[in-house]
Amino acid sequence: MNENEKLTEKLSDTDKAFAMLMYPGRLPGDLSLHRALEIAGIKDPAKKNARPRPATDIKRFIRDKEYEKARDEFTQHNKKVLDRLKGKPYSDHS
Repeated sequence: MNENEKLTEKLSDTDKAFAMLMYPGRLPGDLSLHRALEIAGIKDPAKKNARPRPATDIKRFIRDKEYEKARDEFTQHNKKVLDRLKGKPYSDHS
């Protein structure tokens, strides 16, 4: 068992999902990208042509090895969630 496997075996699925989405391409794990997005609550809107489509965008960025863009999309999603929890309308944090 290598060091990454030792580390990830002690993490919860939520921790693994966060690590996979914050540091894409770095940590091998037993979660699929689809499952990590599910755990993080990241999904696309029901309407097919609606934007933004965060799950689709993150998958595409990771597939294309554009890890910084994937991390940015995940971070923006988290900021939107925090704003909603605070009762604020979402504002662009960039």
